[in-house]
Amino acid sequence: MRPWRCGLAEGIDARCIRVDLGNPSTIEDAAAAIEADFGRLDISVNNAGITDRSDGQPGAASMEAVRRVFETNFFGRLAATQAMLPLLQKSASARIVNVSSGSALSRITAIRTGSSPI
Repeated sequence: MRPWRCGLAEGIDARCIRVDLGNPSTIEDAAAAIEADFGRLDISVNNAGITDRSDGQPGAASMEAVRRVFETNFFGRLAATQAMLPLLQKSASARIVNVSSGSALSRITAIRTGSSPI
């Protein structure tokens, strides 16, 4: 697994690497490739997440679906962050950017505003 160039159209010299949060070996491989190629990591953009049709309102959500989503979206992201921290600590100005989906935010808003059918 090797990082590939991305962001060149914007004039940014950036590399991207794909990681499957459901497959811990891809996280380890990514960290090893970054260490070998660059020795440090300046920014980690965590833009991964899954959804499941069986995940829904608390009264109707499938526990299996909720566990699968939570395993990927929370524990997978945490594992990736932990694997990249030693590389980020070698950067003069490291950043971690966590990107959330609109579906997560719309659920929170629906519950808070009372438009949720809970």
